[in-house]
Amino acid sequence: SIDGGISWESVFTASENSYLYSAAKLTDTSLIAVGHNGNLPMIYRSTNNGQTWERSFTGVEEGHLFSALRVSDTVAIAVGNTTAQLGVVYRSTNSGTTWTKVFTSVEPSILQSVTKVTDTVLVAVGYKGNYGVVYRSTDAGATWVRVFTASAVSFLRSVSFVIADIVGAVGHD
Repeated sequence: SIDGGISWESVFTASENSYLYSAAKLTDTSLIAVGHNGNLPMIYRSTNNGQTWERSFTGVEEGHLFSALRVSDTVAIAVGNTTAQLGVVYRSTNSGTTWTKVFTSVEPSILQSVTKVTDTVLVAVGYKGNYGVVYRSTDAGATWVRVFTASAVSFLRSVSFVIADIVGAVGHD
């Protein structure tokens, strides 16, 4: 859309068996979109406000990516899981041109959403088995630590920074 969301036109169709779940604006002209093609995680990048797109990352390890986040003009994060159900975080430090896997959970979990709390603090949510989990980074996504596991059945699907130190997560049981 070029009119504030009033009308829409398709400008890009990913390859067959591709699913895109999340997009993020990185700079005034660059965007990323994350998802998967079959069982391979994929990240697409546009440098002209979404007019054209190119693949900037295809994982070699099977999995899916569900959420994208702009941390700064140069740093971006994508979260998801491997097909072995291990949570993963990919990080770019060059505006989405290249990506590095910076975290893989040691226990089965699926990361569904990520948000920025401050310039360096990020929070990702998902679930481990039937229990919601929260991971936190204090270095702009370079490293991650699990800080919460729900004690009741819950699947955390989305997280958002609200205000000051308040971060909210939603999901279902």
